[in-house]
Amino acid sequence: MRKILYIYILIICSFAISPIVVAQQTSLFSNYLLNDFILNPAIAGKNNYNLIQSTFRYQWVGINDAPKTLAISANIPMKPKRVGLGGYLFTDDTGPITQTGINLSYAYHLDIAGSYKLSMGLHGGMLQYKINGPELILADEQERYLFDAIETSWSPDASFGTYFYGQGIFAGISLNHLVESKIYTSSFDKKSGSFGRLSRHVFIMGGYSYTINDFMEMESSSFIKYSTPSLWQLDISSRLFYQNQMWIGLSCR
Repeated sequence: MRKILYIYILIICSFAISPIVVAQQTSLFSNYLLNDFILNPAIAGKNNYNLIQSTFRYQWVGINDAPKTLAISANIPMKPKRVGLGGYLFTDDTGPITQTGINLSYAYHLDIAGSYKLSMGLHGGMLQYKINGPELILADEQERYLFDAIETSWSPDASFGTYFYGQGIFAGISLNHLVESKIYTSSFDKKSGSFGRLSRHVFIMGGYSYTINDFMEMESSSFIKYSTPSLWQLDISSRLFYQNQMWIGLSCR
């Protein structure tokens, strides 16, 4: 078992030091544990039941053009085949720029030792960027002609993840925007150059739960997000469960 954990740590480290460019472009979720499948495709089919979830996040309430994110996901286990299937839809509105995406997911789960499992999964789909040109504030207004309309762009998107879990332990890592597609619009085409490109993001999560007594259980976890040139982001969370029916928690970023 110890050798298996060492190998898994090496896999995580190899992901963490892989080349990553540009800045954060993915949606931000505060309660990452409540819809972790969106963040890592290898989680698809982990549970022994079908799971449909929705998430809505409204950051900085009361401020104009504050970021808003809506996501709906579903994943189901195909236990006899060790397969998990799923998919999700999301829209992320950050002022003049809106992302909308759809992804389908596939995961395969392997028995490692005892009740421990290792899964690998893939998200694949399409991502739409919509840029509301008239709402952009430009450093040089002479370039306003480039942004005088609402521009849209469709790009292929994919993510890969791996996930280790069992007996109250879980750890996973995912690499997002594998394709690093360029974003083309009617104003920015293959001749004039792209508006930008998707950048790779690394998500690392892990946690451990333990029993306090016959009624209560404690779960501690962390979530790391990284893409250059952005700084590392770290979420630390703890949740106290009562008879697996209700819980209270605290999270810090």
